[in-house]
Amino acid sequence: MKLLSDVPLGGVCRVSGFAQSGPVKTRVLQMGLVPGTVVEVMRPAPMGDPMSVRFRGMEVSLRRQEASAVRVEMVSPCGGCAGCCGGCTI
Repeated sequence: MKLLSDVPLGGVCRVSGFAQSGPVKTRVLQMGLVPGTVVEVMRPAPMGDPMSVRFRGMEVSLRRQEASAVRVEMVSPCGGCAGCCGGCTI
């Protein structure tokens, strides 16, 4: 399993669970990052923190600490390969 903080720029993944519990997990759950949510990594900040992700029609900035609490599996939104063709969009 990968962590959301490890997904490369442009990567598409699905939330599969959490690597931590406590306030960080609560915060990402309240944002809507629940298991099954498809997430696209949009861009990093100039110094790499926070990172910008898109899910459920929103673009949200997450601190690396928050992103490292989210376990993901690489997918493409259409259910195809793992987004390697570059033709998939959310």
